[in-house]
Amino acid sequence: MRRLIAAAMRDVPPAHYSAAQVEVFVGYAGREIGGLLASLDYWVLAEGGTLVASAAWQIASGDSYLGLQTPFPAGSAVFRSVYVDADWSGRGLAGQLMDHVEAQAVAAGARSGALHATLNSVSFYRRRGYAPVQDTLFHLDGAPFPGLEMAKPLPCADAACAA
Repeated sequence: MRRLIAAAMRDVPPAHYSAAQVEVFVGYAGREIGGLLASLDYWVLAEGGTLVASAAWQIASGDSYLGLQTPFPAGSAVFRSVYVDADWSGRGLAGQLMDHVEAQAVAAGARSGALHATLNSVSFYRRRGYAPVQDTLFHLDGAPFPGLEMAKPLPCADAACAA
């Protein structure tokens, strides 16, 4: 996973993040990934034993996330760790994985989805129906890393929630 995160993030256009910000993000995420793997429902795509894309989700507990003041609403699905190796981008892999994890969340009873988008991924999530909620600013190892909290309603899984 560390290699995939680095391969995805190091190709981010400099208009979004400086090289220093990207390196801090890669280092931070690389250290945190072990704990995330244990606490999230993780899905990956691989080619020849190499991870090329990932997506994960969990039901929000209502607790703060990475020190942000506003937690995701309890019971909403939180989508995380959506990465595609830059050599594999543009092939629809992130969309396929998001379709899968969103369907899992709906089946688990989530009625809304939320995420923190990196600035380079905002247009992808907008195309998927996510709307901006608020700007976010993570302080990763003391370095500012801006993003955007986004959310959308999820489709109803059964007749009971449609009422």
